[in-house]
Amino acid sequence: MSNAWYSFSVSDVGKKRTVNQDSIYVDDDQKIWVVADGMGGHRDGDKASQAIVNAFKQLTFSNVMSERLIQIEKSLRALNVELQNYSTNTLNGQLIGSTVVALTVCQGICAVIWVVIRDVISLTMVKLVKLAGP
Repeated sequence: MSNAWYSFSVSDVGKKRTVNQDSIYVDDDQKIWVVADGMGGHRDGDKASQAIVNAFKQLTFSNVMSERLIQIEKSLRALNVELQNYSTNTLNGQLIGSTVVALTVCQGICAVIWVVIRDVISLTMVKLVKLAGP
């Protein structure tokens, strides 16, 4: 049995917007997949979702799931502060935001993380599922 993971991703701007506010990060080797979707009704959703993807690109993920989840949380909290500063300093306080859904697999465990990044970061859902093993 192969441990290789292969993924494919695509996004479309849709019919309402002229700018695609979706950003996707795929790393089959580190077993992490991320979709960030800029929040409608907020400014620069495309920049927020791109910033999320860039934050994930900079990480080398731990091979221990609990450490990996801490890495993700710390990274998203730091990014939230950056986006708050961008909102204050560049957008004159107008809100900027994005949702992010991430799937990661490590140590036979699958974690799904769903986060809304806006004025305050809120961890909306974390679900751990044992994939295999005792």
